[in-house]
Amino acid sequence: MLTLSGLKALTGFKKTIKTIFNMKKIFILTVFLVFASFAIFAQMPATPPGDAGSGGGPVGGGAPIGSGVVLLMVLAAGYGGKKVYDFHLAGRRDKKRNLAG
Repeated sequence: MLTLSGLKALTGFKKTIKTIFNMKKIFILTVFLVFASFAIFAQMPATPPGDAGSGGGPVGGGAPIGSGVVLLMVLAAGYGGKKVYDFHLAGRRDKKRNLAG
């Protein structure tokens, strides 16, 4: 038979499992977004008007964007995750204060 302490432990276990599933969802979404960003490339260069040797080529030479975009996305995701985590902790602190006081 479940006692009150056993019921509290079971409730805590359910919350832990729910948190793990939420973390898995976030991790899978982050991995998907990072790998999807590898498919992003710069547009193909426009056809030059006339002879390309005479200096009529596109500015930048049609260079791809590079890994700077990936780095920026990873840093933005980390910053956003930190903000969400801080918001979550602040909400938990407020709940504890309301229950205690």
